Amino acid sequence: MLLFVNASSKRDGNTTAMAERLLEGTGYETLHLIDYAIHARGSSLPGDQWPRVWERMCAADVLVWGTPVYWHGMTGTLKTLIERMNDEPAERIAGTPLAFFFQGSGPGRAVTEVMHTTIERLTDLYRMPLLGIADGARGIPALRQRIVGPFFAENL
Repeated sequence: MLLFVNASSKRDGNTTAMAERLLEGTGYETLHLIDYAIHARGSSLPGDQWPRVWERMCAADVLVWGTPVYWHGMTGTLKTLIERMNDEPAERIAGTPLAFFFQGSGPGRAVTEVMHTTIERLTDLYRMPLLGIADGARGIPALRQRIVGPFFAENL
């Protein structure tokens, strides 16, 4: 199962539209982070739904994360997800390929470098093969080839 993790505050915004273009024909599922209460790392507030999100990600065969650029970086919900992963055993998600894309109005070089560094570090730490990173709509066709070719070509 391919799981698209939407880090946007909008279920039907530009990030979702890019995911539809990227993943067309793959039979993917979507997890909208705004549908879950994921509390900050180290908190112990009632109602934390992080375990549900973690289990869905661990059950995926391929993960695709998408985020808009807010304030020169990934959304707070995606950053919180990454921070919460730090408390989980890497072997649960090791080997799960990850593709990542971000979109927004003209992310500059500094934003691009931070996004790449964060995702590359995460995939290295969790031993997740990095399928690629798309820095906006122009990178979607190449990223699609890295996802669809090895994993879903027979279904298209």
